[in-house]
Amino acid sequence: MMKKIITGILIAATVLVSCDKESELEVYRGEAIGIAQSSFSTSVAPTGTTLSIPVTATSVSDVARTFNAEVISADNEAEFTLGSVNIPAGSFDGTLDVNFDFNAITGDDGTLKNVQIGLPAGQGVDVFGTIANVDYFKQVICNDLELEVVSDIFGTETSYDIKDSSGNVVAGAQGAALFGGNSCTQMTYTENITLPDGDYTLTVYDSFGDGQVGNNAACGTDDIVGSYSLTCSIIVHAEGSVTGFEDIIQFSVN
Repeated sequence: MMKKIITGILIAATVLVSCDKESELEVYRGEAIGIAQSSFSTSVAPTGTTLSIPVTATSVSDVARTFNAEVISADNEAEFTLGSVNIPAGSFDGTLDVNFDFNAITGDDGTLKNVQIGLPAGQGVDVFGTIANVDYFKQVICNDLELEVVSDIFGTETSYDIKDSSGNVVAGAQGAALFGGNSCTQMTYTENITLPDGDYTLTVYDSFGDGQVGNNAACGTDDIVGSYSLTCSIIVHAEGSVTGFEDIIQFSVN
């Protein structure tokens, strides 16, 4: 008899535990959607860029579903177009597209912009509180480069050239001195160079082979170190000081 009583208690306890677990699993029976990733960073190409933000639903449907999105905050709403959430039939996963307009984005090269996007309530489903935080910026498109060379004492030793990917010289010339003479004070040479998109090699030469550094007892100075830089807007393609006979730097335009 005692064995039967204990068995009955165990069965009753198992039923109660099973019921409790089932209740916990079935607390939420509704439909909800939410943004599946909270942080993004994207560069906007000249042709425009579409950012697809992943969205997740808690259930599937036999038909495709569409929901609205909203801008929580933005530096400039005129710089992008906000689409709708689209979830295909038979899927938990969908996307929310944000289309950025390169020509509409204001500010200097490298300026970082921000928009925060959420999903509003009142669309027949529950909404997770996730917000997409999107940083975006314009790609820097720059073909007008600036070469700057600062001399050491022996400026006549310094020259440069730029070659394209086929080895053709497109700017400068080896041995063509950038400075008309030597000087106990540094001189600066600046040249504007326009290059089409492509891959290039910059070579800065020192004909004596001691690099861009020099001193001369007649000048009564310590070593004077020269330098060079090749830039385009905020892009630094090359910078340094020649060591030995030459510095060789490969770079790409756009």
